Amino acid sequence: MEASHPVKVLIVNHEPLVWDLFRAIFFERDWQLFFAADSKDALEMAWNHQPPLVFIDVTVPDGLAWIAIDRIKHHQRTSHAKVVVLMSIEQELQKTKVQRLDVDALMFKPFNLRQVRELSESLLQKDGMPGSPIASLR
Repeated sequence: MEASHPVKVLIVNHEPLVWDLFRAIFFERDWQLFFAADSKDALEMAWNHQPPLVFIDVTVPDGLAWIAIDRIKHHQRTSHAKVVVLMSIEQELQKTKVQRLDVDALMFKPFNLRQVRELSESLLQKDGMPGSPIASLR
């Protein structure tokens, strides 16, 4: 990526340890990370920064993650964003919600650094952004 135009990534999760994990994942890349702890902040950051990639944990404390996902995917300013839903294996029954919202990928926790990095690059490459050629995890 060009240093003058870093890729913007929004991570929506209420746990600082998860934020640290994402910092470690993207440490070697010149990507600009934004963090939100709830759905309201997530929508505000998405609209202000218009990131091409959003990771959102459906367990944010305000319980409005599904609404935030829908608004990000369908708002004029953010509909271009690739949205990755993070959920625990216990929430697998909610996969139908994920499918109805037209999200781009689903990752079950716990996930590893390689998975997140490769999925990110794959989604951005599909969108015409430069990245290394890799196989899709979908």
